[in-house]
Amino acid sequence: MDGDRAGELLLEACLFQGGIRCLCVKTKTVYIQHPFLFKHACEYLLKENKDSECEKLGLDAISVLPDNLIIRVDIADLTARASINLKHLEVAYKCWEIAFFSDSTLNNYLRLFELPNYDNITKKAAKFVETLIENFDGNISNNNKQMRKIVFLEMIKILLSFLMECMIIFMKNVKRTIIT
Repeated sequence: MDGDRAGELLLEACLFQGGIRCLCVKTKTVYIQHPFLFKHACEYLLKENKDSECEKLGLDAISVLPDNLIIRVDIADLTARASINLKHLEVAYKCWEIAFFSDSTLNNYLRLFELPNYDNITKKAAKFVETLIENFDGNISNNNKQMRKIVFLEMIKILLSFLMECMIIFMKNVKRTIIT
């Protein structure tokens, strides 16, 4: 929790001293300790209709933050919104894919079906979830919210395995229905 409070104080100090510009500059230097500053900077830029700056900062954040930080999902979602506003659909699609691989939830998985090449990506996503299940080490820690990583409990692993099997059966039946 101390890291969260320090990050909040840094956020307030940046906004007080120099506004969103100061926050954007500071974010790039302290992202290792306070990755959630990227999220807040993107939120502020999006609220101020500075979509191109939000998209650029979000893509920068996604490229430097570790893949398993859940905060990447929020940043990817904000970046996708800015990209959609700018009509950069390919960037938005990439952000949705990144969101799934950073936090493999059912909602993020279902959103992949909106992508033009969803068939390849959903197959890749299904294989990725299987590796998460196989490689789960049971490490559940980090009280510091901004540094939370993807973790799976045993029941979630079983449920994901079941859902993936159901999704495969569903997709096979959908293909048969469309063909006939």
